Amino acid sequence: MGSHAGGQALAGLLVFLFCRFLDSVGASAALVWAFGGLSALFFLSALWALYGAFQWDRLLRSMKTPTGLYGRTSFPTAAHAEEFGLSFANDGGNGIPVAAVGDRIIYYPGPGHLSIRAPTNAGKTESSAANICFALGAHRNIIATAKGPELAWLCARYRKDVLKQNVHIVGPWQLMQRHGLTYSDFNPVGHLVGYAERKDPALIDKARQVAQILLAEPENGSGENKFFRSLGRDLLAWCLVFLAIQEADTGELCCNLSYLYKMICGSDEELRRFLEAMRACAEFDGSVRRAADRFLGKLTRSPKLGESILSEAADAIQIYEPGGVLARRSEYSDFNPRDLKSPDTPTSIFFEIPPDYIATHGKHFGLCLNTLIDLCIEADRFEPRVTVVADEFANICDGALPAALPTLFLGRSRGVQLVTYVQETESYSRYGREASAFTTQCEVVMAWGIRSTKDAKEYSERSGVLSTMTESGSLPVSLQESGGKYSIGLSEKGVPNFRADEFLHLPDYTAVLFYRQNPPVIVDLVSYRMVEPWRSHATPMPGAPALGEIPVKFKA
Repeated sequence: MGSHAGGQALAGLLVFLFCRFLDSVGASAALVWAFGGLSALFFLSALWALYGAFQWDRLLRSMKTPTGLYGRTSFPTAAHAEEFGLSFANDGGNGIPVAAVGDRIIYYPGPGHLSIRAPTNAGKTESSAANICFALGAHRNIIATAKGPELAWLCARYRKDVLKQNVHIVGPWQLMQRHGLTYSDFNPVGHLVGYAERKDPALIDKARQVAQILLAEPENGSGENKFFRSLGRDLLAWCLVFLAIQEADTGELCCNLSYLYKMICGSDEELRRFLEAMRACAEFDGSVRRAADRFLGKLTRSPKLGESILSEAADAIQIYEPGGVLARRSEYSDFNPRDLKSPDTPTSIFFEIPPDYIATHGKHFGLCLNTLIDLCIEADRFEPRVTVVADEFANICDGALPAALPTLFLGRSRGVQLVTYVQETESYSRYGREASAFTTQCEVVMAWGIRSTKDAKEYSERSGVLSTMTESGSLPVSLQESGGKYSIGLSEKGVPNFRADEFLHLPDYTAVLFYRQNPPVIVDLVSYRMVEPWRSHATPMPGAPALGEIPVKFKA
């Protein structure tokens, strides 16, 4: 229509000029008026064509504007972090550093939980765990698990010497003792004695939690072995109940897993003496005695069944064989784990897991972590707040960690904040139907180095949908037959703000951050070596390869 209007205007101009020519040469007035009228007609036709073109253009624009039928999700950037509840300042030393935008660090200041997802050797310690230990103030207590001694080496001295906290490093192999780190012993079942002293029936449930970690039910476990594992857990639990009672009554250092190994895995005579001693125990309305009767009956009536049960129980605690490093370092505790919730004893505890022992001894650290978290939840007070930096979360327990789900649901009100580090979302699958709680109950979910297509699709769905207009055209088979005509159709569709492949192809040192129900933002990872004064508090690992220089970009 625009070209048609131009043609009409040009024709009108030419006729008008010819009209002026006729007038200049003295042509008859009728002829001049005739050509003048024709010129006006052409101009009016041009104006009408322009109006039609305007209306057509407005119609096309309206048709190409999405109605929002499929979604209107806005797409924020990391610079908008403060608008939906995050912070660029660590007021009071309460912020969890998550990432950065430009030259500013983004902190999460709330009491909720965090889920960090990144593959092995993706920099979780340098870009997250160490940052948390440096950023939280002296009034915030920390429980941290880490593969190897790096995290303890980097942060323990700072929290002890600068923040003046009581710092305990639990690492039975004491990997960095020769370099000056001081280690503490910890008995993950020693807290059971306190329940026995109070005659608290909770002792039975706590002992069953221990047995559940020591002899976890594998995913998709079934068949005859499941029956033996169940009885093996029952045996371990009631033996621990009895040992807790015995230590509470006599003061003998017997409520530990090394002692339990000697009782279960010793000679038949020692085992029977131990079970007979249990039969003489009348605590908890005779429950201990009845449990001993059950096991003695199975050993007597069906030696093969009894042997299978003992085999399951023995395999579960073989890492505590007396004389081994783990047994010697877990017979008693050098500190009171309840200090974590005592306002007068600011405390941080670091668990050092040797990489070579994660597969075989990881459940010991899962048991230690479960004990500490459980005691913090049980304290039922918000202050002092405890942040659990749970690296290798999927590898420190063969099954589900019993204290994890209660922490997700109750931790906010009890001052316990759980930060879990896994390689992908599938790592939570051992929690069965409740696995989604590690997403729904976490206020912050952050991932980088994404390699799981399943995770990428989930993140894409969570990123929100935006309506867009798409064009589709049709062309004739023969231009000659159609006179060169073709057609274009418009349709409205919903597209995700982020496609799955965009999450899979995020650049290095870049992460996606989900905060509550908001759309995701793309953020930059932050190394503690880029931040003052964190880099000044950290000492390079002795014997480790020299790290590349990173310019200081941030101020904490």
